[in-house]
Amino acid sequence: MLRIGPFTYEPLRGVDLWLDQSDDFILQHLSTTPAVEAPHFVHHIRVTLKFIQQHPFPAVTVFPDNRPHYYRRDEQTGCWVPVRF
Repeated sequence: MLRIGPFTYEPLRGVDLWLDQSDDFILQHLSTTPAVEAPHFVHHIRVTLKFIQQHPFPAVTVFPDNRPHYYRRDEQTGCWVPVRF
């Protein structure tokens, strides 16, 4: 079982600028080891930046009830599935 949150962060000013950058720029500037990153590294960074862009105040939009989100790993697919209590 995986428990996430609730959490918050300060809005990331400039997230739009990061998202406008090339894949190579993101790889070179947001990785500590750009030469050995997995092929999906930049994609995951972009998905994360988009999440931050869409949820500048996660305490309000992601955790409106101030409760954690729980997930379990599906044994068949290996994907994380939400668990409701």
